[in-house]
Amino acid sequence: FFATMDSSICSDSEGEQIVYYAVPIWGGDTVADAITTLHETAYGDAGAWGYEYNASYGYVLNKMWGKECASMTYGGGIWTDFSEGLHARPYDPVSDGSIIYINNFTGSLYMRTGHFDKQYVELVEGEALELTFYRSSGDGASKKCSGASVSINGNEADSTDENAVVTLTFDKAGTYIVTGAAKDSYGIAVCCVVVRDKPL
Repeated sequence: FFATMDSSICSDSEGEQIVYYAVPIWGGDTVADAITTLHETAYGDAGAWGYEYNASYGYVLNKMWGKECASMTYGGGIWTDFSEGLHARPYDPVSDGSIIYINNFTGSLYMRTGHFDKQYVELVEGEALELTFYRSSGDGASKKCSGASVSINGNEADSTDENAVVTLTFDKAGTYIVTGAAKDSYGIAVCCVVVRDKPL
């Protein structure tokens, strides 16, 4: 799971960020089942989220982490595949290894989502990572976002070029959280980067 609220990454009851956050699933579980398990595991309240159908954007979150969406014009996003810029259907099945990205907008500034073309990457020390920053409304339209600030573990590192691409390198082993800043009402993009000192 990746879970964001406006321009921040959500945290569980222990303060751990909900980024590449694993929850158990069972055969036949749906996206909605997985989100319910996430809330129960990380937040302690399985019912602290909800969704409804939006005629323009499909199924959207109307509440997450107990906080209601500020506007249902767009609603919060449920994503399993950014390639087409479409919200996921809560009744779609999930499988082991699925990545679900959910975001909620509780303020008037964030009504759409930003996302990278990769959500999880494993690298070796010194290896370069190229990310492309997109912004989507959930209606199938996904646009590249140039000039967006990109940070590593909260520290500004670079910005996307005219093609919405940023290239980053990591010199030390560890886990890094790369975020792309909100722009034009789009919430943050997130990528989890695991850097190893040598290939597995």
